[in-house]
Amino acid sequence: MRVRQRPWLAVQPSVAEVLRDVHARNVDAEDVWVSAHVAPHSVHGTLRCKRSGESAILTASPSSAAWRAEATASPDVWDVCVAGDVELSTQVHVPRVQRTWVGAQAPTVLDLQVSASGTERWAIGGADGQLYAGEWHGGGSAPAVPSVECAGHVGDVTSVRFFPSGEVLLSTSLDMRARIFSAIDGSCPRTLEGHTRAIVGSAILGLGRRIATGSADHSVRVWDVGRGAAVQQWTRDEPVTALAAYGAAQATPEAPVGALLAGGARGVHAWDVRAAPQEAWACVLPAPGGVSALCAHETRVLVGSDRGLVALFDARAPAVPLEAWVRSEARITDVWADAHGVLVATSDGLPYAASGGVQELVGWDAAPTSAVRRDAHGHVLVAGPGAWAWYA
Repeated sequence: MRVRQRPWLAVQPSVAEVLRDVHARNVDAEDVWVSAHVAPHSVHGTLRCKRSGESAILTASPSSAAWRAEATASPDVWDVCVAGDVELSTQVHVPRVQRTWVGAQAPTVLDLQVSASGTERWAIGGADGQLYAGEWHGGGSAPAVPSVECAGHVGDVTSVRFFPSGEVLLSTSLDMRARIFSAIDGSCPRTLEGHTRAIVGSAILGLGRRIATGSADHSVRVWDVGRGAAVQQWTRDEPVTALAAYGAAQATPEAPVGALLAGGARGVHAWDVRAAPQEAWACVLPAPGGVSALCAHETRVLVGSDRGLVALFDARAPAVPLEAWVRSEARITDVWADAHGVLVATSDGLPYAASGGVQELVGWDAAPTSAVRRDAHGHVLVAGPGAWAWYA
């Protein structure tokens, strides 16, 4: 399987402020820097931000004739084309809202879920056990101001997932515990203990009567939430680094409902949780690097590695990935797959969306991004150290 080298584009992180200043007539025009990287080449130039009617748009700067940028529906989304030694055409998304996070100093995980009542909720976890939840109303005030504090963990929160109801949270931590929280009032009716090293990932099985946790102690455990006890356990020959679960609309021998996916240094192992503990299948990454992020959507499995690789597998035929690509060797910190496409968060501050082509999610100033999700309206939320950004 050939790993494709994908290009990437870096844009001046303050481009959103520049666009707003020009739109508000604070300045007549201003240049922003742009860098394009198509291995092994890179080129650097500028784009001019100026007013056009009632909007602020980016156009080619007189000093950078090789660059071309066109606003599409709004200044928040525009197309950049580069001509010359490096040929590149990509779409750039500027954050509609970008705010400092006043709760967790370094948000590391997040989740979004629509509740049975139709209310969408958010949850963000970070360092030293900080975990908050609240209602999500697009790019408005949330989640800049914490609404509900879910207190109890004493180590960094490593995963947070909503139960299907959208009103209950499952979280895991470096403190070796998993906790069940109410997203409404922050109460913690259940704490799950038994792992002997940090819990690094979690998964909700079915309606949530059972959940799963993966740990650096080499084990994956399935828990009965009502009893608060582990009912199944698998042991790997290496630490678990990521965990996910998937189910198919129709159960088949190739795609069993209720498969657990555990990432490690060499790839992904899957177990059918309906049967006695046994491995269903395994897949190996097509390039060096261990699994650092994992997500499943229907029968598709999306894997990110600590060496910058992203690979998409079909769980019904996992021997060879459907596609695999790399942009740099920066660690993949989070991946998300849904009907709209793929989202990727990276440690070099260059998160992106992939659906056919690549859409750059700019504004992070080389700061690592740690989590990415898409809301019920198709908008993207990215969390990073001390901040979050919402892309329309």
